Amino acid sequence: MDSAQPTKNEYRNRGAIIWLAAICICVLFALSHSFSSMAIYDDESYIMMTIKTFLEGDRLYSETYTQYGPAYYMIQQPIHGWLGVPITHDVVRLKTVFTWILIGLLSGVVVTKLTQNRFAGVAAMMLSVLHLEKLGLEPAHPQEVVTLLASIGLLLMSSRNRGLLFAAGVCAAFAGLAKLNVGAVAAVGCLFAAGFTAPDSKRFNRLFAAVGSFLAVGLAAAIFASIAKQALASSQVVTIIWPLVILVSAVFVCVA
Repeated sequence: MDSAQPTKNEYRNRGAIIWLAAICICVLFALSHSFSSMAIYDDESYIMMTIKTFLEGDRLYSETYTQYGPAYYMIQQPIHGWLGVPITHDVVRLKTVFTWILIGLLSGVVVTKLTQNRFAGVAAMMLSVLHLEKLGLEPAHPQEVVTLLASIGLLLMSSRNRGLLFAAGVCAAFAGLAKLNVGAVAAVGCLFAAGFTAPDSKRFNRLFAAVGSFLAVGLAAAIFASIAKQALASSQVVTIIWPLVILVSAVFVCVA
């Protein structure tokens, strides 16, 4: 009976095969979605034009029109400026697919660490890739970069190492310098994590936890209220589902 049971190595190999198969499915989905669709509002070409003029030396906001922060263009500089990677639709869509899959992988790793269940991690990765299908509709949009930064920060926050927590704060800062709203949400998470690694003072830790809880739930409630108001006015009630999920999740995390 014992010999029929899989060994630890066999169990790991099966897990690796499942992860690899899931990644392949996600890559195929992302490639198919990215290269078979184009939004009518065409943010893709607009962002490509701003990157091009920025790399040609036109100053942001005065000579290059954009509503996004400078960090996004700082990240594009080494890719298209130093390495000379061309700014074409194929290139930016491949970049989007790579970033999209990496975000899914990071989500899977975080859930695996939280649950100690690799299958839960695989499911989280696939659901993340599916949920982020909007990335394929808007290649080159800064949302993919800030989501990646937030995902890296979330993974770093799972450690009690202060150096890694500092790196998570850097990710939040860069995200905020690209899109302020994402940076604010990431900063709340960093504050929460810092509260649990503060010096051994119950009062100090409680203060951090209280402030972090207030900011997390307050921000989620504000987002929910804003979207719910618009949804009720336009009779599109289904749009409040995700803000409601975020609000409930924030409350559960703070209670835990």
